[in-house]
Amino acid sequence: MTREARVNLPAGESRIKFEQLSPFVDPQSIRVRGDGNFMITGVRFEHNFKKESPVTKRQKKLIRQFDSINDLMEQTGIAISVIDKQIAFLNKNNQIGGNGKITVNDLQSVGNYYAGQLEKLKMRKWKLEKRKKYLEKEKEKIAGELKKTATEKYFPPGEIMVEIRAEKPVRGKIRLTYQVEHAGWYPLYEIHASGEGKDLGLIYKAKVYQQTRVDWKNVQLSISSGNPSYEAQLPKPSPLIVGRDVPDETVTGTGAFEIKGTVRDKQTGEPLPGVNILIKGTSIGTTTDFDGRYKLRVPGPDAIVHISYIGYNPVEFRAGDKNRWNVYLEAGETLQEVVVDISGMKRNPLSPANAGAALSGKVAGAIAFEDEEDDKKEETDILKPRSIILPVETVAGQTSVSFKIRKPYSIPSEALPVSVEVSRFRIPARYLYQTVPYKVQEAFLTAEFTNGEKYKLLPGEAMVFADKTYLGKTLLMPQSTDDTLSISLGHDPDVAVERSPVKDFTRKRMLGNKIIEERQWLIKIKNNKSRSITLRVYDRVPVSNISSVDVEVLELSGGKMDKDTGIVTWTLKLPPGKRKKLRLGYRIKYPEYLKIDLD
Repeated sequence: MTREARVNLPAGESRIKFEQLSPFVDPQSIRVRGDGNFMITGVRFEHNFKKESPVTKRQKKLIRQFDSINDLMEQTGIAISVIDKQIAFLNKNNQIGGNGKITVNDLQSVGNYYAGQLEKLKMRKWKLEKRKKYLEKEKEKIAGELKKTATEKYFPPGEIMVEIRAEKPVRGKIRLTYQVEHAGWYPLYEIHASGEGKDLGLIYKAKVYQQTRVDWKNVQLSISSGNPSYEAQLPKPSPLIVGRDVPDETVTGTGAFEIKGTVRDKQTGEPLPGVNILIKGTSIGTTTDFDGRYKLRVPGPDAIVHISYIGYNPVEFRAGDKNRWNVYLEAGETLQEVVVDISGMKRNPLSPANAGAALSGKVAGAIAFEDEEDDKKEETDILKPRSIILPVETVAGQTSVSFKIRKPYSIPSEALPVSVEVSRFRIPARYLYQTVPYKVQEAFLTAEFTNGEKYKLLPGEAMVFADKTYLGKTLLMPQSTDDTLSISLGHDPDVAVERSPVKDFTRKRMLGNKIIEERQWLIKIKNNKSRSITLRVYDRVPVSNISSVDVEVLELSGGKMDKDTGIVTWTLKLPPGKRKKLRLGYRIKYPEYLKIDLD
């Protein structure tokens, strides 16, 4: 964050106070620079505990509403009791007395009067009872809100005091920069495919969030892939000792999958909206919705999921092989006054990529530049569409890339992130059909492209569209070691794939104390499209990691096998209407005491 103030200083000692700052300022990141004939002698960061808590204000408002509803309920109860007495009075005096002669008209007149009055009173009572039920529900709702406010934490606003000494009266300018927690961004992409032979359309978006308790008004945003919370120091190499009683590291495999769940307050059980959920060491992330729910694609089971929220202790866990993770956060964080040592400030200025990359153990930074004079300006309407297309300048650093968005706009401190469109690209792509029939007997159209680094892409979720139809989400991993990025565009029913065992070549028998199994699979493919296609087929042969298990390949139909993984690959050119058959066969020998599942 950056703030500037123009000052008129008298001769001698002065103090300049920057008020209404985020409670989550990192005191060690504060840098002050003066423009004028004066000297900065000290900097002090503290929290204003004297300022009334916004939570207290909200409680007062709720209490007033609660009391008002109580008054209305009491008035309604009085009105109902009066009507009950009127009805009782009518019922008691519904007989015609006296010795005079009573005509039919007299009887009819009295009956009509009694019925009419009784109907009016009962209708009024019904309306009042209905109103009373409504008030009871409203009272219950407000009581629930009051209960919530009792558990909410108040974070008093931050203040930075700058001490200055001037030899004589002087005009000048003070520039203040600092980092704040609970703000950041993560990328989200839209990939649009219009058909084979056409370029891919890629929309690069930044989901910017900030819960610093200070609204950003008319700020210029710079988003960076640099992360100031990561150690800049190169780690020292350490030996790996293997031997007896040293467990092997387990590897559960790779591959992206989706996790989902709910984040709640551990004490109250209430769902928490706007919780930041990020994959540690990447820019992949999301936030919980108003019901505390989230969904996120993770790169693999070894991914570390980092969950953080204002006023709560952060939580980390390994994604593992579970798809659902419900998380309960415990309240935490304490605030204290801090005095900042300003020695060496001018020798160590922060670069824009580091000065404001505002994170709390998260990914890339969001920098907001504010002018002290802009605080009084009206908030612009720029957030109304919730999606902003802005002119962007891309700046590549030694180890990071930043995007400077020139047009100022506003981001309120709230739970939901704001979508900022960063760039649009047309990317030359190669379209290819691929299938993994031992998992899914369908062919998927994929788009492949190279030179991903040219577009400054970061790992993140991508929404995939084909011919303006939403197909789902995929995970874009441009920083992987592969030169080619592949994006799945969904399955195509016009390319038929079938995989079945060949019974005559599938057998199991005993030979001494060994079991011998032979398997052969037949893969049938047909191109029902009106044009030729290129199809890549993947299957597998078992791979042994112990000497007592032998695997022999019997048939590959011209496929290429990776000896380390056992993955077999065929690349086929299929004209329209043509069929292709592939065979995969192998023999495996293993001791009878082993249980091996080949299905």
